[in-house]
Amino acid sequence: RLAVRGLGLRGGSGARAARERGAARSVVGTGRRREGLEEATRRGVVDAAASVERAVDAADLVVLATPVTAMAEQLRRAAPHLRPGTIVTDVGSVKGVLAETLPGLLPPGVPYVGSHPMAGSHLRGVEHAREDLFVDAPCVVTPTPQSDPAVVERLEAFWTRLGARVARRDPMAHDAEV
Repeated sequence: RLAVRGLGLRGGSGARAARERGAARSVVGTGRRREGLEEATRRGVVDAAASVERAVDAADLVVLATPVTAMAEQLRRAAPHLRPGTIVTDVGSVKGVLAETLPGLLPPGVPYVGSHPMAGSHLRGVEHAREDLFVDAPCVVTPTPQSDPAVVERLEAFWTRLGARVARRDPMAHDAEV
């Protein structure tokens, strides 16, 4: 099960692609606005919508697709409901601060590895979510020395399944290059 927090263009496109490309058996979306969640469900972007706590409780992968400044608070809310083995990632454009902050908010056995799919549009919102947004787009996965190689490989396989060209970088190197 995939849980996506934030169903704008990137989050919604990731959810839609995961459903349509078989990268997840089911996709649960969560977000701030009930209208957006209803729209995502109606459009088939997600299988269901739920609160952040309920969305993550049975997830194998959680994707944070909120603004970077909101990710820590969203993860604090979700953390007590995450089960060991769930992988947490994000789609933010800044990695260093997230790599320093987010792992410390997680319960034991729940790893965080950052992701930066470099795809987007001037259009915003779930109504513009596309299954092919990540096709041939670079996606930088940013493990740290503490990251479990098997977790990194699973995350890279997820983005590859969505059509992205995956590269691996240290979080600080990513930020310097971007």
